[in-house]
Amino acid sequence: MKKSICFTGLCLLFFLVGCRKEDQVNLFVDSTDIEFDYDEDEQSVSVSCIGKEDFTWSVADAPSFIQFSKTSGSCAKNSPDKFNILLQRQHIHQDSVSTAFTIYASTGESISVSLFIHAFPGNKIMYNKTLRDVAFDYLHNRLLLLSYSSETYKCAVDLFDLNDQSFTTLPLTTQADYFSVSPQGDYLVTGSGSGNFLMQYIDLNTNSLMNDFYVQGSMNGILAGFNKTVYLFYDYNFDIATLNLVNGQYNTYDFGGYFSFEDVNLHPSGKYVYAADGYELTKFSVSGSQPAIMYSTYYYEKVNGLFWLSKDGNRIFTSLKTILTINPELPGNDVVQEETFPLQQEYIYCLEHNPAFNEFYIVPSGDYYGGSAPGDRIMVFDNDYQLQRTVVAEKFYSKKYFEPGYEITDPLVVAVFSGSGGNKIIAVTKPGSSYSQNVWGIEVIDRKK
Repeated sequence: MKKSICFTGLCLLFFLVGCRKEDQVNLFVDSTDIEFDYDEDEQSVSVSCIGKEDFTWSVADAPSFIQFSKTSGSCAKNSPDKFNILLQRQHIHQDSVSTAFTIYASTGESISVSLFIHAFPGNKIMYNKTLRDVAFDYLHNRLLLLSYSSETYKCAVDLFDLNDQSFTTLPLTTQADYFSVSPQGDYLVTGSGSGNFLMQYIDLNTNSLMNDFYVQGSMNGILAGFNKTVYLFYDYNFDIATLNLVNGQYNTYDFGGYFSFEDVNLHPSGKYVYAADGYELTKFSVSGSQPAIMYSTYYYEKVNGLFWLSKDGNRIFTSLKTILTINPELPGNDVVQEETFPLQQEYIYCLEHNPAFNEFYIVPSGDYYGGSAPGDRIMVFDNDYQLQRTVVAEKFYSKKYFEPGYEITDPLVVAVFSGSGGNKIIAVTKPGSSYSQNVWGIEVIDRKK
């Protein structure tokens, strides 16, 4: 706009020129250069309006391994908006990566945000959360991970789909220390080591939280069974409880004694439950209207808490390398043969049976309780217990303990599973020595490797 003003005969010309709309600055981003450390998966970005014009914003031009907590929003003066950058590290297998994305505003402005992502080359998928429990859903070919966040103080179940290597997160509304997945893979239930806890029931077909159940007493473990029936094992007594998830009916059965089961497993038939307390192995029938004890037998230096059932239901393998061949239909003690697994190491840390190819995947341990854990390898045995090959897990690049920086660290294999169809071995690993407790790896290995 041009105005003319005269003073004492002198005409002064003023050009009062307003800024063009396209020259006005409205969009502001708190950081345009963001760096992700090796164990970081999430960072926040703040979008602000520093001009007079409100606007909407959106993000675009991001690579496939970058996702966002939201991709659009709005900003007004003194009212910033925020979103999180979510790294999908399962799709990053090379060394450190430089990339960028763009934030667009409805005012016509745009800002590019540069990212530098530290990554350690390898095939494993990084999982940077506090892991509390892990299981496998054989029906849907998914790895299930129970995690805890020290920032939100909440737990969640992460579903890792092996078919497309994608994660789905199911937030929990209560604390959980462990969980159990049903044999059909249609539901899971959570449990807590503390007394009087809230059990959560999740439908795995719809990935939705269905119900909460208040459980009184301290539990040693839970088992998700067939027909939406859950078995609960009390700590330091011989009680078993059953919970019907359909109608909520809760029953407790006292078998006498004073035991604390260290491990419980449901037989593949769904008709029996096996439980171990120290050297003692106990079998329950759960096919009737209520559980019934079938036997409780002492196996000195043959059973020691941890044990695994073969998928065909004919063998029990213990952490002390004992193989118990069983005939589960026998009315009393069903153990018909005892053998020793020909493993050079002293103990078994974890074991998985792949019935499709009659193989056993064993993580050995040199520690009586498995506390010094597992070692860096999976040993593959055939059905005659002959060693066929050894698979060594990938190393980690981990934070040092007492000084800045990172170091290459040997892995520990903490869990092993056989994928649906039997063609993949799934290993969950962690660094043998790491400053951070939130560093884990998921390896999907070709069976023939």
